Amino acid sequence: MNLHEKLLEIRKEMPHLQKDSRNDKQRFNYVSSTNVLTAVRSLMDQHRVLLIPEIENNKTQIITTDKNSVVFTELEIIMKWVDCDNITDTITCKWYGQGVDYMGEKGVGKALTYAEKYFILKFFNIPTDNEDPDADQSPKEKIVPVTDVVSEIKSCKTRDELNSVRTRYGKFKWPEKDLVTIKTSIQDWENDNSK
Repeated sequence: MNLHEKLLEIRKEMPHLQKDSRNDKQRFNYVSSTNVLTAVRSLMDQHRVLLIPEIENNKTQIITTDKNSVVFTELEIIMKWVDCDNITDTITCKWYGQGVDYMGEKGVGKALTYAEKYFILKFFNIPTDNEDPDADQSPKEKIVPVTDVVSEIKSCKTRDELNSVRTRYGKFKWPEKDLVTIKTSIQDWENDNSK
């Protein structure tokens, strides 16, 4: 197989990746770099393919807010695929990475990690969740944990309060298991308050 064929085989064998990590500060879930690399590395080894990143250009700037300063690093990178069975068979792709660090010394590393992870996800068309990022959802829909909704349901004192929670969260596109949890909590509330 040539390099294009090997990369196609890797793409065919790549799994759907679940969001396995959470940024509690900004309240969003994401696929970790470790998860992405673990999924692709054995396939790259099996097909004898290397990915070599080369920084082509970098830019660093200090961004100051009223609370603190951060160092923002941007990298323009050449991602080069190499076929180990024929090292003249290569594919190069221009790519971009960014990283933010408070002291600055980790900015390049963060940018490289970000770039590598998203390059692999996009190059192999790997889905990472069930929702399209362009779907019509408010930001709150994407960040409200189901445990918070269940807590709100449990704390309702009246049916009007319960209906308000239903209205607020009923339009969200919940994963099936979360939807079952919410419906069960509502049913429990109704059972407890029907007396």
